[in-house]
Amino acid sequence: MLTGRHHIRTGVYSWISDENQHSHLLLRERTIAEVLKDQGYATAHIGKWHLGLPTPKEEKPTPDEHGFDHWFATWNNAEPSHENPRNFIRNGDPVGPLKGYSCQLVVAEAIDWLDQLGDQDQPFFLNVWFHEPHAPIAAPQTITRKYGELRDRAAVYSGTIDNTDQAIGRLLTRLAEIDDPGNTIVIYASDNGSYLDDSTGGLRWRK
Repeated sequence: MLTGRHHIRTGVYSWISDENQHSHLLLRERTIAEVLKDQGYATAHIGKWHLGLPTPKEEKPTPDEHGFDHWFATWNNAEPSHENPRNFIRNGDPVGPLKGYSCQLVVAEAIDWLDQLGDQDQPFFLNVWFHEPHAPIAAPQTITRKYGELRDRAAVYSGTIDNTDQAIGRLLTRLAEIDDPGNTIVIYASDNGSYLDDSTGGLRWRK
């Protein structure tokens, strides 16, 4: 989605664990954010990055080096879960513990960024990658109860999807307030299916 190239050519050879892998999106790669930025677009990445972030042992490019003016991200999943994450980084600075659920926090950041752009006519590229419903899962109890018992993993899983759907609704509503929806391209995608056995039809390797 970012480069138009197969991951193996971009330096992403496998699942990335920054603490013990050198793998990351190579600086030489030209992303869609860089292309659009050169054409005058404001750019932001908000949410899960998982393309490599620096550690004390490893120097790796950050999203701003891949064309994003603003970034609010985690290296992989929200930790310790979607609820009250503490591992977000904003433009290179750790944010610390946050109150709320990851998807809603991500959308709040996206809306704040859009609002900071003001009424100018500058086009924008907003790259939002949600953590939900990847494990470790968590969802508000009021939403989870619609799907079953609070300790039912399937109910919590459904709750994370519902919560994310509501967050996306907030973002789409704000986008429609900013401009005619006909002037905005929205691309929605998912990287894999459910990890619950009853949702995979007996296929091998779950997701």
